[in-house]
Amino acid sequence: MTFPRIHQLPESLQNHIAAGEVVERPASVLKELLDNALDAGATRVEIMVEGGGQSRIQVRDNGHGILPEDLPLALTRHATSKIHRLEDLTAIRTLGFRGEALASIASVSRLRLASSTSGGEGLVVEAEFGRLQAPRPVAMGQGTEVIVRDLFANVPARLKFLRPPTTEARKCQEIFQRISLLHLDVALSFSQAGRTVFSLPAQASLAERLRLFWPEEIVDAMQPVESVGPVHIVGLVGDPSRAQGRGDRILLAVNGRPVQDKLLVRAVREAYRGRILTNEFPQVVLDIRLDPEMVDVNVHPAKIEVRFQDEGMVFRAVFQAISRVLQAGLHREDAPLPMASPMGISPSLPPEPASRKFAQTRLMEHLAVAAEAPAAWESSVPQAAAAPPRTSSPLPWRYVGQVAATYLVLLGTDEVVLLDQHAAHERVLFHTIATTPANAQGLVPPLSFPVHASEVDTVEALWEPLTRLGFALEHTPPCLVVHRIPAILAVARAKDFIIDALQGSKRDLQALHARMACHGAVRAGDVLSPSEAHALLEAWWNTPEREFCPHGRPTLIRLGVDAFEKLFKRRG
Repeated sequence: MTFPRIHQLPESLQNHIAAGEVVERPASVLKELLDNALDAGATRVEIMVEGGGQSRIQVRDNGHGILPEDLPLALTRHATSKIHRLEDLTAIRTLGFRGEALASIASVSRLRLASSTSGGEGLVVEAEFGRLQAPRPVAMGQGTEVIVRDLFANVPARLKFLRPPTTEARKCQEIFQRISLLHLDVALSFSQAGRTVFSLPAQASLAERLRLFWPEEIVDAMQPVESVGPVHIVGLVGDPSRAQGRGDRILLAVNGRPVQDKLLVRAVREAYRGRILTNEFPQVVLDIRLDPEMVDVNVHPAKIEVRFQDEGMVFRAVFQAISRVLQAGLHREDAPLPMASPMGISPSLPPEPASRKFAQTRLMEHLAVAAEAPAAWESSVPQAAAAPPRTSSPLPWRYVGQVAATYLVLLGTDEVVLLDQHAAHERVLFHTIATTPANAQGLVPPLSFPVHASEVDTVEALWEPLTRLGFALEHTPPCLVVHRIPAILAVARAKDFIIDALQGSKRDLQALHARMACHGAVRAGDVLSPSEAHALLEAWWNTPEREFCPHGRPTLIRLGVDAFEKLFKRRG
């Protein structure tokens, strides 16, 4: 029997393995280089990216530089100026510290490192996929410049897992944005393919910088948070009424280091609980500052995760800091309930109150057919095409009324059924949207609202699915113009739908169907006349998968005899 022998791995292979842990994509390279620049005390950092970062990443800073005799060491493994003894690992005060990033990057790229400690003349050393060349003098100002080219060109297996250059470039921008929000005293610039995308002066406020990355209306609604103590928290928290269906605007950091920490996210979500929907996310930018000895940043190769010595203390500090701001004045403005107005549903019935909101939804055609009378529309809203014929399956319950202008009460021989009118209407509209051709209505004048630079990619991704839904769009920067909207939506709700779609994280057609159904459906608090309620019930009963709304919420609850006997303690 032949036993496998234990042997020392070649240094080149060691570097490749280390690169696999540290260098995930171009954005992770940029993060490591930015960390080094900031650790060097730079007050100005210039970044240039080409080909999504795979072709070229260049970072130039005006920090204190690297001594000439130390420069070749910077590209060797486990060489660093940031820690000297074991005890230093228990109180990390720098962004970088392992001494493996540059060596790992150099092993999978063509890297050029130039540095000067005084300006005028410096030293440059180059490495081609891990092979170091002899240092040579170079003329340059004080600071350090790192150029990384042809990333992963010698590792085709890693190269094929990179996303398209536009995606990788966006990831690089996200890293740049997060770090720039944590170092307001540093001037930063970001160029892509020779074009300056961001030029950020030093000494800006957090809100000023954030407005460059997020829509102004969101940033303007945010409030500052600052909590002192063993856990010092600074940043901005968003208005609950501005919450969105995307979680990428929760930006958290620990001692100036961007992190992805479940404990901190849970504390943020808990502070907003009861103020936003479960599928919504607030906008939050927080830097949690505490004694470095109370946090371990050495738990992940890419340094994106941390471990706290006292998790409960940190959780409470974040929760309480946000809660105080929210309780002090950030209140969600609930829309008032609609005023009921008389509307003749059928000549054979007396006038009944009808919800104005509900009258604007395109399911009113189903209601009008069920009542055997013409629907009442606002004169400014053109009528949609005729609804598809209904099946003849009878409803097995008797409608008796509406509770809290939200739930329809139905009686059977041995049960009571409560139907959520919004969820039921959502299911009907979702089925209608998904199975019938798009029917649009023109708008004069068209809708127009600003599109922030950060939303341009989203607009492009949504263009085709929105067109298939019946929207006619025109993008004339900085505005998005809407000339036609689906007939199932009223004008006000169409605008809300587009804003919601741009802010949402899901962009597939089915998700847009569900979102449109939600915007077009009757709301909780809309008063329904008996004829409207009957028509909604009939349309819902003859819709596939009627037990759940498109988002997965139940449309009805059934209370049978057993449930009543338990409630009245007739049985245990």
